[in-house]
Amino acid sequence: MGVGGFSGASGLRAALAAEARRGISRPAMWLLLLPVPLAGALAALVLPGGGDVAAVRAVQALTATFWPLLPLLATALSLAQERQAGIFAQMVSGPLSRGQFLAAKAIGAFVFLMVGGFALSAGAAAAAAMRGGLWRADLLLGLAVLNPLSLTPVISLGLLCAALSRTTVQAGLLALGLHLVLDAAGGAMGGSLLVHTGVWGIPFERVQDVLAGLPPEPLRSAALLSWLAWTLLPLACAWLVLERRDPA
Repeated sequence: MGVGGFSGASGLRAALAAEARRGISRPAMWLLLLPVPLAGALAALVLPGGGDVAAVRAVQALTATFWPLLPLLATALSLAQERQAGIFAQMVSGPLSRGQFLAAKAIGAFVFLMVGGFALSAGAAAAAAMRGGLWRADLLLGLAVLNPLSLTPVISLGLLCAALSRTTVQAGLLALGLHLVLDAAGGAMGGSLLVHTGVWGIPFERVQDVLAGLPPEPLRSAALLSWLAWTLLPLACAWLVLERRDPA
């Protein structure tokens, strides 16, 4: 902490206020969320099932593919830009400690993650409602909360990408590469990602296998090292609940 700096909660509040001001001045970061509800809606329209099932399938498929990349990129680029511009050095040499600055940055990224999670679920629910109605809105609301919470590791990974990079471009490329590696480790990459769950590349009709959380051998051990494997498990549980309610 710099000389005459803040301490404890007052320092964190000051860091959060500064982070909020910087967030308002960077609308481009929030523009990354614009395709999220659209992607959720398109996925819900394409995937089979209709209604609640289509909405859950859409959230599941997109969580297994492109959605985690956005908060990862946003976090990495935000910190990398501030390091490159000298904002980070200026703040931690003055009133704030490194921990307070990074804590505020992580909280700001979590807000981004929550907003995006709700946008994804809202887009999927709106489109699915046109294909058979929503009978379990409470379940979808719960997923809108749990989905971002289960993806919180991307925040620390984004901060790590920025810390290991010297420029914004390097941070973005590192975040993209890390996303591809982790998705592959979780078995979530595949060409037919709107037809298959993407969890292990198996059809949605085999949700019991998805619920077990185990990919085919010999990928089982490697896949379970990815947080994405565990992120998709609550979505598979929700889908199974809907299927038991309406087996048809």
